[in-house]
Amino acid sequence: MPRIRQKADVYRNEDFRRDVLVQLAQMGIHQRDLAEHLGVCDATISVMLRQPEKIQVDRLRKLISLLKLPPETALRLLGYQTKDIREVTDA
Repeated sequence: MPRIRQKADVYRNEDFRRDVLVQLAQMGIHQRDLAEHLGVCDATISVMLRQPEKIQVDRLRKLISLLKLPPETALRLLGYQTKDIREVTDA
C-alpha cells in the first residue's frame, strides 16, 4: 500500500523506531542497556522511540554510535527520501 505524503513524519518516525528495535535485537541489547549507555531512564527510551524527532542531537549521536546504525537510518529520519540517499551513495 502506498504511503500518504501527508503522513511522511509519522512514517519516518515508525521507520526509525523499527530500525532501532531491529538493531537492538540483532545486537542482543535491551532498551534498559541503551538507557544506561545514554544516561537516561528506561521510560525516556520509550518516549525517544515514539517521538524520535525530539531526540537531542548528542543522544542521537550516542544512539547511532552504540547501535552502529547505517547512515540511511538517520538520513531518512531527517527527511531525506530513499531515492535521494541512493543517488548520493551510488555516485
